Amino acid sequence: MLCLPGLAADDSPPGLCLFGEPCVVAEGRRRPLPDGARRLVAFTALHGGRVERRHAAGVLWPVGDDLRAAGNLRSALWRLRASGVDVLDAGKRLIRIRDGVVTDLDLAAQWTAQVTAGVAMPPGTDEAYWRHCRGGLLPGWTEYWVGPHRERLRQRVLHAMESLTRRVLADGDPSRATALARQVCAVEPLRESTHRILADALRGCGRPAEARAADAAFRSATARRFGPGAGAAVRAALTET
Repeated sequence: MLCLPGLAADDSPPGLCLFGEPCVVAEGRRRPLPDGARRLVAFTALHGGRVERRHAAGVLWPVGDDLRAAGNLRSALWRLRASGVDVLDAGKRLIRIRDGVVTDLDLAAQWTAQVTAGVAMPPGTDEAYWRHCRGGLLPGWTEYWVGPHRERLRQRVLHAMESLTRRVLADGDPSRATALARQVCAVEPLRESTHRILADALRGCGRPAEARAADAAFRSATARRFGPGAGAAVRAALTET
């Protein structure tokens, strides 16, 4: 069961989840979206929850003429209604996410903004969002309209986790900061800014040997990918007095 605040509670509004396999969470239950409608729901959610019917049909069913695309769109809407997990309202011109439906996409964006701004979350909230988001938005989907949204949100999540780790370290908890930094490094092993935070956290824990070992592994990986000059900021962090 998904664990995001606002999506898992029995009395919460219906939730649309796009991290992992697309599904709807309602009354504490997870229900998959029908195959014939998943792309339409995801496309609508990724475009601000509101799209023109003609545009959606043209993008999602580009093979054939407009009449065929429109028919495929009507079929997708019918499948969604028949599944009992309908989260879309469809008018003559527009399709939109139903009022009251909460999306994990919007919740994640709000969380990243709050964390980056330094807002303290209730205990366990940051960990819940990180677990939910670290696998990425619509993983495995290759549609060209997914990639930019996935990468933009991915960078926001990573930046938020870095902000959280810096704050934890500044608050005097280098052990937790080390654990958080390692988790981010595991997801993005070539992110230099996170490795610098990890080096600072390990030094704060009194573990300089581990900091040097982590730096050596990072330098080796970045040298293979980007050349021997990469990773200078991390090395500078390790030599600062």
